Amino acid sequence: MMQSDRSAFWFWQEVSTKSTDAVLKPIATHIVGWMHYLGRGTQLDKQKGIKIIRENSTNEFKLGEDECLAGGTGCSSNSPAACKFFDLCQQGSDRDWLCRHLMAVCLFLGFGTTQDRKKAVSIFEQLANKGHSDSRLWIGKCFMGIEEVPEDLRKAFEWFFKSATEGNPYGQWMVGECFSNGWGVTKDIAKAFEWYGKSAENGNRSGQFYVGCCYEFETGVSKNLDTAIFWYRKSAKQGYQVAINSLKYLGKWP
Repeated sequence: MMQSDRSAFWFWQEVSTKSTDAVLKPIATHIVGWMHYLGRGTQLDKQKGIKIIRENSTNEFKLGEDECLAGGTGCSSNSPAACKFFDLCQQGSDRDWLCRHLMAVCLFLGFGTTQDRKKAVSIFEQLANKGHSDSRLWIGKCFMGIEEVPEDLRKAFEWFFKSATEGNPYGQWMVGECFSNGWGVTKDIAKAFEWYGKSAENGNRSGQFYVGCCYEFETGVSKNLDTAIFWYRKSAKQGYQVAINSLKYLGKWP
């Protein structure tokens, strides 16, 4: 990326909106999404950034919300766009934490490069220790159990909690999941509901869905089907299929 975040934002925005290059256009759009999400070079707007990243995902450039922001696992690709993206991230990895983080995401997923989860985990941990909430989410996911890292649910929870307390909506959702399932922490459905709620209020579609579940099934909160439907709709409007399925089951979709 360029030295000035503002200059970088306008550069990538220009490529995103005006380029007809099938390789560079999705890369530029993805980076613009991140810059909105982080408030770098433009006004902070996490929901706008997430929406851009989610809607930019295609078969040629599969790095969408679930695969990149939420710490997903199934996104290997050797498409020209994927390979170029990894190359750009690698070039900027010594100067910019986001480039380094995204390079690790690519290594973890095998996106545009040979999969190397051991190296990715090392990078995530370095960045997590420097206080980057998105890297903290990813290292937490790694401790949930992958071949390269011994499962340690307590460490996973600790990293999710650090991410969550910095306002990361995906970290907040995962803290809710940990309290709900007793992963690395004593099971506490009231606290699970509390953290799902924080995530939902921050616009996270998974958090919104689980808040809906809590209201529908009286988990950590009094049953209220109307409120459940309200949160399912918020999640469904962001394309979350399980929320759409719940609304269909309740006869409330579309």
